[in-house]
Amino acid sequence: MKHCRKEPVEPQCLAAFRAKNPAAEWERDFKESGEGRACYATLRSALRQSQTGLCAYCEIRLTPGNEQVAHFHPKSDHSSDHNWALDWDNLWIGCLGGTRPADRQIGSDGKPKYPLPANRSCDEATTDAILDGVILRPDEVPPFPRLFRFLQTPDRLDIAADASACSAAGVPVERVEATIEKLNLNCRRLAEARLPLHRQLESAKKRLRESGADPGAGLRRLADIHLATDQDRRQSFFTVARWSLGRCAEDYLSETKFCG
Repeated sequence: MKHCRKEPVEPQCLAAFRAKNPAAEWERDFKESGEGRACYATLRSALRQSQTGLCAYCEIRLTPGNEQVAHFHPKSDHSSDHNWALDWDNLWIGCLGGTRPADRQIGSDGKPKYPLPANRSCDEATTDAILDGVILRPDEVPPFPRLFRFLQTPDRLDIAADASACSAAGVPVERVEATIEKLNLNCRRLAEARLPLHRQLESAKKRLRESGADPGAGLRRLADIHLATDQDRRQSFFTVARWSLGRCAEDYLSETKFCG
């Protein structure tokens, strides 16, 4: 999970819709209505661009069939007059959290490889729980230092809190751990999906060492491939590449003024 920028000015269509319909419901009145449907497409586009095309939580690269506007604070919370559904600061864009039919592959034993709910992640995993102050909002993850590290086993790459970085950033490690747990970022589906990138980078670094070429220049090329934006989009699992490339990644991101 990386820092995500939020544009300070909300799309005009959202402000206008909310002014006319302050108590509107998200699905019935906004997402599925004629006026709201067009604005929903605008929101998706704006959020996707500001998040460089990645899910705000698991960092997979979003596609039209695997993205949705996610509400950090549940839109179903009607305990006050505040309409969380139409609050720009409460909106992010995320994946469908493993709920697509395409995510439910059948294994060699004839059973689903990634059954639900064990493999439900990101916004889909929170089940409308109020987690403000419990987990990190995407914009509360600082650009520096990197708060997350990874643990490899033969068939998966798990995400974990980096305690020393959390201390340096003044972020309670327990809150980072709660973020991982509540968003189910170590479900089997995601842990297995991260591993190929890590193996690819480890192989590339090994070839660099064996080639006798300047390792600094080689690592810089890898950083440019895996950490840069391409038409305002980043590659999946940005933080895996950042962690794998170590000091080179931090220098690269600092030089390129990384801010999400």
